[in-house]
Amino acid sequence: MTSGEKLLTDGGNPREHIVDVRWMIITLIVLVSMAYLTMFVEAYQGENQMVFSPFEIVLLITLGVVYTFLVMYPEWIVDVFPQTAGRWAYFILIYGLILLIGWLAEMNGQIWLLILPPIGTAAEYSLKWMVGISLVGMVITILGIFLVFGTWNWGVTLFISPAVFFVAAFSYISERERETRQRIENLALELRDANHKLSEYAAKIEELAVVRERNRMAREIHDSLGHYLTVVNVQIGAAKAVMNQDVTKASEALDKAQRLTQEGLGEVRQSVAVLREGRETRPLIETIPELIQMTQTAGIETTFTLLGEVPADIPVKVNQTIYRVVQEGLTNIRKHSEASESEVVLDFTGSESVNLTIRDNGLGSEDVSGGFGLIGMSERVQLLGGDIKIKTTPHKGLTLEIRLPLTTPENEFRSQYE
Repeated sequence: MTSGEKLLTDGGNPREHIVDVRWMIITLIVLVSMAYLTMFVEAYQGENQMVFSPFEIVLLITLGVVYTFLVMYPEWIVDVFPQTAGRWAYFILIYGLILLIGWLAEMNGQIWLLILPPIGTAAEYSLKWMVGISLVGMVITILGIFLVFGTWNWGVTLFISPAVFFVAAFSYISERERETRQRIENLALELRDANHKLSEYAAKIEELAVVRERNRMAREIHDSLGHYLTVVNVQIGAAKAVMNQDVTKASEALDKAQRLTQEGLGEVRQSVAVLREGRETRPLIETIPELIQMTQTAGIETTFTLLGEVPADIPVKVNQTIYRVVQEGLTNIRKHSEASESEVVLDFTGSESVNLTIRDNGLGSEDVSGGFGLIGMSERVQLLGGDIKIKTTPHKGLTLEIRLPLTTPENEFRSQYE
């Protein structure tokens, strides 16, 4: 297979490869034609009489056509045998054919030019094959001279070696360039396929994320807003039922409905805040006061104390976890504690960790092992290598203490290679 045909079958730009094939075929035909033309011109004797008989001329032309065909399509021989054996068979046949043509042509003209095209074919295999075939070509030329003239003319080596060297070097460089170009084209195709697959995966991930967020919001609405609306409806119904008999009880029911409405509004604002892009990655000094304000709006006096300064390079995971824990802790206080006061303390005075404390003066509990959303908080904290402690006594409030390392495991791994 010629270099141009090999390019054509390997892929890439078909038009460019067809041009390569055409130029190689044209070059080969011109080379063989020039070799034969000089041979026939030199074979004329005086009085315009040809040395060769008509039969020899037809035979030489036929052998030239066969030679040209085999150089253009070496796979007709190479692919018949196993890889190495096929190459040996091909080059033995092609140089045997060159030797026969040279002997019949009596080494007239520049018939030695026929040794050059097989060198280009050998360059497609390896540098060793190309060098070996180049040397064999020069030996075949010298052998042809010996068979015709009966003498060893080693000086012909100096005559043909520059052309052999040039063709060998040019063929080798061209073949390496072709292989490099083909690798680049293959890598480009692989990269395009990879980008296409990544785009598909990204679309699927985005779709899954939307579905998960939709389901989460459905749970939020059902668990919080639905709960408040149900209780408010019950209180309004109770107020209407006793309004004519007991105005005081009706007023109390309406007051309770109003308070629950405020709490429900706080839940809605909190849910909307979570949906805002980048909410949990904004600085804690901005986001925690917003959570405090939501709790105060629900009628619970809440304070926030910051000890030390929030590090500028605080890991994103730590920032997110603190925000989520404060959010969940204050939500639990509003929903379940019946507290009148609560407090959030964020302590950055330590150099290696941050301490978060959330406390209230509400109902407290005897068992908090699986309630009030504490399981989710514990999982978040433990994933970052932190600790969580809960202190509570019935009717004496609840205190939540959390410690988080300021260097997460993924940041430690990254810092080792920066």
